[in-house]
Amino acid sequence: RMAENEMTTQILVFKIKDLANKRHLFKIDMNAQQFHLTGCCITCIGVANIVIVEGGPRAIKRYKKLMMRRIKWTEDTKDDDDDDDDDEEEVTVPKLQDHCVLIWEGVNKVRNFKNWKVTHARSEQEARRTLADRGSEHYWEMLARYRDPRTDI
Repeated sequence: RMAENEMTTQILVFKIKDLANKRHLFKIDMNAQQFHLTGCCITCIGVANIVIVEGGPRAIKRYKKLMMRRIKWTEDTKDDDDDDDDDEEEVTVPKLQDHCVLIWEGVNKVRNFKNWKVTHARSEQEARRTLADRGSEHYWEMLARYRDPRTDI
């Protein structure tokens, strides 16, 4: 049996600070479809944005690379583009990149989602309900409790 057909499903859970940029949402959406991932992206303006993807190891690895490296999360943000130029040489202290954070990755025996969907929730309750319907409310709990370990230094 090939690795891609293993009985376990790999899962990534991302917290995304801001999804106002439609190009970012488009990439999140299209790539999940192209990689045949299941899961969801729930945007809840003023509260939080969460992306949950389930899939085989190869697709998950590619999607992680997309989210962590290929999408330029800071593009099109008005306030902080003038001081970005000199960040490249800064090796010692990486700037706190909290635009897209992988808050959990792991495996599950079964997929909780039948397909991939982008949902806009009007409230945290609605977002939680959307996940609860798919037995995945615990991912929102992770999101709510998550603190960047680098802020505790």
